[in-house]
Amino acid sequence: MGSVPGPNCRGRASGKSPPPPPLAESQLIRVRFCLLAKVAIRVLLSAMNKSIDKLKHGRDLAELRRRLDDYMARKGLRSTTQRRLVTEAFFRTPGHLSIEELLQKVRKKDPKVGYATVYRTMKMLWESGFAHERHFGDGVTRYELAHEDEHHDHIICLDCGTIVEFENSKIEEMQERLVRDRGFILSDHKLELYCHCELAATECPRRPKRA
Repeated sequence: MGSVPGPNCRGRASGKSPPPPPLAESQLIRVRFCLLAKVAIRVLLSAMNKSIDKLKHGRDLAELRRRLDDYMARKGLRSTTQRRLVTEAFFRTPGHLSIEELLQKVRKKDPKVGYATVYRTMKMLWESGFAHERHFGDGVTRYELAHEDEHHDHIICLDCGTIVEFENSKIEEMQERLVRDRGFILSDHKLELYCHCELAATECPRRPKRA
């Protein structure tokens, strides 16, 4: 007959380690305090970053307005109230906007603004270098603000249409090296990664709900 394991050998025989001893009350208090401190620090840093971004955004808006006024004066372009509404809405809205989306925003200020006014204004902003045109394969032209000395690439979800901007210095360095090694000088480029949601299309929380 085989030997029967003693009480101290049960965990070893079953392949499972014995459970760790429970934390003392003082240790639990320290752990909770550390967790609360981490949360508080994150909230504080987030609030600080938002304040800094708001201040920077205000300065950027003033500079954009000044540059646009200079451009229109040089070109002899007329600045109308509706055109200013379009440019202001575009400058203040992050991300990628279609003509229809921008029109909806502007009509909240002035319902009389027409599609043609938004289209002509965005064409002017694109030609003058204030806006980038983006085409993500769905037949819709979108516009995003062209920041000086800034470049980013895009991840596009084919399921829900989410567009995510990202920057990666290693990818940028690799692209420049590839071009340089082949005897060229990089002038401009764009990288678009088309993806699917990790969740099934029916479970994606960002996917537009059907009526």
